[in-house]
Formats: sequence, structure tokens, C-alpha cells
Amino acid sequence: RPCRHQLVGTPCARSAVRRQRSLDVQPSENMTPRSLFALLALSSTDACTMYGVSRTASADGSTMVSHSDDGAGDSDSRLSYVPPARHKAGSMRDIYPTIDEYPKFIGDAFGKTFLPLPGQALTKPIGQIPQVEATHGYYLNGYAIQNDCELSFGESTASAV
Repeated sequence: RPCRHQLVGTPCARSAVRRQRSLDVQPSENMTPRSLFALLALSSTDACTMYGVSRTASADGSTMVSHSDDGAGDSDSRLSYVPPARHKAGSMRDIYPTIDEYPKFIGDAFGKTFLPLPGQALTKPIGQIPQVEATHGYYLNGYAIQNDCELSFGESTASAV
């Protein structure tokens, strides 16, 4: 079902403005050496970390969410945009294996970012599930990050594996 800002397949001006604003992030004038040291210390750990900044904590009233991806080996950190789509009733969605290393996926199911380069074989699906009629566009890295309606997703490194 569409978010309150847009219908699936139409641009959301509010989201576009916020996406542009998020690209213009500048270092805070209030950052102290102590807080900078704390951030650097966290970055050297061997686990993924979620970061959140509320509108009351940012200089311009923006809300920000970020995630560090501290995977072992050659993590695939490419960012892709998967556009909104409509699907035929009864269609199925392919499910692909979880691969953290580069390249984590090769194909066109998750936007243009993962199109094959010369010599790369397409990632083979491991199964299928029923597809919904309409999907919102979303940004994808190691996991879905945020959709066109500004709904964000997070992950913590707390698996039972």
C-alpha cells in the first residue's frame, strides 16, 4: 500500500529533498576531541554497529541512521537503488543466497548496480516466494536500508550462527 507521500511508481518530492540533504552532511562544529576519539574507538571493533541521530541532536533538525559493516574478508559495500515495481498477480519472487563477500550478487533483480561484468556468472536463486502486487523503491547495501517512504531498516550483529 502506498505511503502517505506517494503512490508506488511516482516520485516522492519530500523523500528526494531529504535524500539530497543527507548527502550534504558536514562535520559538526560541536564535535569535541573526546567524542571524535569515541567514534574512532568504536570503528576499530569487529562487529557491525547501528548509529542513530534524532532531530533534536542534529544541527539542522535532520534525523539520520547509519550502519557500519565490519564484515570479515572482502565485504561488498556497493549501494544500489531498487526502483518501485508492479507485479502480475500470482507471480513469484526469487530468493538468493546470502553472500557477504564481493560480489554478493550478480544480476538485475536489485537494480543496475549488480549487473554482470565480463566473466561474471549470474547468481542462481535458491528458491521462490509469492510476490506482492506492488513494491516500494528502496536502497540496498548488505540489507535493505531505507524505502521511498523514509522507512528505515536496521540489523544488529547478534546471530545464533
